[in-house]
Amino acid sequence: MKFTGTQDYVATDDLTIAVNAAVTLERPLLVKGEPGTGKTELARQVASGLGLRMIEWNIKSTTKAQQGLYEYDAVSRLRDSQLGEERVHDVANYIRKGKLWEAFEAGEKVVLLIDEIDKA
Repeated sequence: MKFTGTQDYVATDDLTIAVNAAVTLERPLLVKGEPGTGKTELARQVASGLGLRMIEWNIKSTTKAQQGLYEYDAVSRLRDSQLGEERVHDVANYIRKGKLWEAFEAGEKVVLLIDEIDKA
């Protein structure tokens, strides 16, 4: 599995080497640069070029890093317990999976784009 660019995206030699090293080593690739330089498009093209599914996690200034894994809805569980709901006995009913969880749980390799990670 090698990335060589796509029909719509011509990658430099250095960028191709970095992407292929990350793919081969199965390690994250941190790409930084000024807005509008094509960081998000690179992730899309890597996913397209390698035939992988892309998961996109857009970070906002209010996003907490833990939300990438999961969020636990204690308020809903409390409300359901007060109403006598049966679903309250299974904590899984109150866990919302995040994008990192989705990527780890995927049965195949995926491209996970964490956009604006510096805001988390």
